[in-house]
Amino acid sequence: MQEGFNGLNQQLQDVSQRLEKVESKLDVANGEIASLREDVTDMKKQLTAHRIETDDNFTKIYATVSDKEIAIEVLNKRVFGTETKIAKLVKEKH
Repeated sequence: MQEGFNGLNQQLQDVSQRLEKVESKLDVANGEIASLREDVTDMKKQLTAHRIETDDNFTKIYATVSDKEIAIEVLNKRVFGTETKIAKLVKEKH
């Protein structure tokens, strides 16, 4: 009967050692997961910053293009007005 208890005790020790190894591996995995989580959080922050910067740049470009379009319209009106005056002057001379 003593041999049965010794065998059972040995099996329990083996199981205990295996569980300790599993716990150790889980601790390592949890550490790696925490590190990855931090990396992902940092990446999200960087992406948000880049998106904000891109939005700002787009807004600036849009405003610049709008200003240029207005300037072009004004110049076109001036050119048209000048052409009209030239046409009137040509008619008056003839």
